[in-house]
Amino acid sequence: MKNKIILRVASLVLATLLFSTCETPMEKSQNAYDASMVIPAVLSVSGPALALQTFTYDFQVTYFRAGSTWNWSAVDATVQSVSNDTKTATILFDVMPASGKAQVIITETTAGGTTSLEKIVEVTVDPFCPLTIDEFVGTWDVVETGDKPRTSVVTIARGSGNDDIVIQPAGGAPGLLGQVFIDWEEEFQDAFPPAGAITLKINLNNGVVTIPFDYWGQTLPGPWDYWYFGSGTWDGCGTTPKITIEDINLDWDGSAPGSAQYTNSAVLTKQAP
Repeated sequence: MKNKIILRVASLVLATLLFSTCETPMEKSQNAYDASMVIPAVLSVSGPALALQTFTYDFQVTYFRAGSTWNWSAVDATVQSVSNDTKTATILFDVMPASGKAQVIITETTAGGTTSLEKIVEVTVDPFCPLTIDEFVGTWDVVETGDKPRTSVVTIARGSGNDDIVIQPAGGAPGLLGQVFIDWEEEFQDAFPPAGAITLKINLNNGVVTIPFDYWGQTLPGPWDYWYFGSGTWDGCGTTPKITIEDINLDWDGSAPGSAQYTNSAVLTKQAP
């Protein structure tokens, strides 16, 4: 009887020992984890390398560490706001740095209160020089790039909207992307007013140009119908304003906006009055 009791007690002790030692690797790691011992480092941050003066841009920490918060500051720029999780900051580039570069500075503070070294992100700042819509009106020199680069002259007039301008051929010279139709031995019909014109929407607040999908006109021989769309930027700095058409797309279907059959680009520089 005494031996049975001893055997049962020994079995109970053994079972207890086995149960207490059946700890998974994850449990061991969790039990051994000490937030105060983590040595943080800001691993990666996303955001633009180029910014326009007077505009805001978002910068974001692109990794996750439980319990951490991120601290944001800037040199030659202003931290306008920080998200609730502190991973995203909106930075206002409100001054033009003497060096041409602003700095966005980020540190990480762990749950244990340890703060990392600073990560410094340098951002090149370009000046922003505002224009009124009327300052786009006038004669512009065009340098077109594509399979057959050409130079030409166009006129710009006010469009029907407050932010619209219209690019027209000037003095019978081929206008923007005129070489496409010249190469194809086609000409716009005069019945389309104005023949071969292109309407651009100018965002006066951020230097962006939008070319909405629109009917371009009809050419002869043919007749053939064409549409256009695209995008670009404008710049009021320097001696004269400049428009950069990053992509102007030719479409001859019209039923599928955004489907380009031909793409070209151009830089327009306004002539001095």
